Formats: sequence, C-alpha cells, structure tokens
Amino acid sequence: MLRVHFTGSDLENVRTARRPDPLWEIVCGLCRLQKRDGALTFGPWRRTAGGLIRRGGAAREAASALTRLVPAAAYFPDFLTPPAENRPDRPDRPDGPDRLQAGTEQALATPRRRLCHELAPLSASGGRLSAGAELARGDVTALTALGGDLRR
Repeated sequence: MLRVHFTGSDLENVRTARRPDPLWEIVCGLCRLQKRDGALTFGPWRRTAGGLIRRGGAAREAASALTRLVPAAAYFPDFLTPPAENRPDRPDRPDGPDRLQAGTEQALATPRRRLCHELAPLSASGGRLSAGAELARGDVTALTALGGDLRR
C-alpha cells in the first residue's frame, strides 16, 4: 500500500478535482475489474461491467487491449492519465463526451520518447502491449486503435 505523508503546509496546497476525470475512471475501473478487493463496494459494478465484457464485441476487445496497458500490478503508463487542467473542456458540456475526447487526444499526442519510456516497464515485466512496439514507437495506426479502445 502506498502511503503519502502530508505536512500542514502540504495540505494548504491540496486541490481536489471538481468532477471525475474520464481517463482516470477508465484506468481505475480496469484495476477494479482485475482485483477482487472491495466486494461490498465494487461487487455490483464488477458484475455489471464484467457481464458487458463477457458478452463480447467492442467492450471485450477494448477491455482486453487496455488491460495489457493497465495490468493488475503496481504500474501503468502515466500518459494514459494526462493532467486534466491542460484540456480544453467546453463550458456548455463540462461532463459530456468532450472531456473524454479531449483527454484521449491529449494522451495520444504523447511524444514518442515518453511513450517508449513509459511502455518499457510493461514489456520488461513480461507484459504484452496491445500494439507492441508499434505503440511505443508512436505508430499512428496503433495510437488510433488505443484511442478507439479508450472511447469504448
């Protein structure tokens, strides 16, 4: 378990998000689907989401590809959760699909060098990437597929 210790000065600088971030919801959801802790809290949601995935189709394909990037482990690449404050949310639809689209575009615009650096620990630990070396190289087809998986 990760523990973070705050001083009084640290707490004065803590900010909380005004609303959930779609990309963090995706990553945290993938983690919850792969673990069995929190059965009382997450059990009903896990059954519903797991049922959608088990039915197959686009949900299964997306979950399969994304769990290779977000394994049930202590590490996932940071580029999947870019800082929300840098995204151009539309004020008339702050909680709509535009937030997911803006976050996805920001994640897909990650520089190649950073992609390679952040994806390397997954393959080094025996993980398989959804698009392998193509995604780490910033291949347009692999990034397009990742964008589709995040939106699904």
